[in-house]
Amino acid sequence: MDVVPEKLESVWTALRRSDKARLAQGKRKLIDCIRAGRAESEADAVRAFLRRLEEAAARSLAGPAAKLVIEYPEELPITSFIPAIKRSLAEHDVIIVCGATGSGKTTQLPKAVLETGLGRTGMIGC
Repeated sequence: MDVVPEKLESVWTALRRSDKARLAQGKRKLIDCIRAGRAESEADAVRAFLRRLEEAAARSLAGPAAKLVIEYPEELPITSFIPAIKRSLAEHDVIIVCGATGSGKTTQLPKAVLETGLGRTGMIGC
């Protein structure tokens, strides 16, 4: 079957807390079904639940953060590094950005994090 717990978990992480609470019981049943080897016999139910999760995740990503207009002031030194920072964010779990005071690290990095799709279901620490 094309459904595995890893895919379920990857979709699950994109959900808002309210969606997780609403869908938690279905997730438990689905994982139990997969572990017991009954997923094949209930393939349609499994696919339907995954669709519900993916729809909820899409709604989560279409929240307020997705509607922000993100601009980077040209006068800040960090602006020229934003594309490289976004590539690093996509490739690594943790990155360290060093720069002079006033370069825009604290104010501009959260925008780059949001643009990469991170930080929508949790917290951005700077």
